[in-house]
Amino acid sequence: MVLRTARRATEARPWVIVLIQPNAQRSDLVRFRNRSDGEDHLRKLRRFMPKTQFELVFDPPAQSPLD
Repeated sequence: MVLRTARRATEARPWVIVLIQPNAQRSDLVRFRNRSDGEDHLRKLRRFMPKTQFELVFDPPAQSPLD
């Protein structure tokens, strides 16, 4: 049940703000339904944490293989 709910949230919110860490890893911070909401939030993050590297990426839901 929890996994199914998490999958729906991911599918409904494909735009993700990620934190780029020094070791080239990324951490997903927050998801958005549309790009403009993500860009607005990204501007706020960059204003308050200017030395931290964030990116907005499109993370489409995984496609199920066709049988």
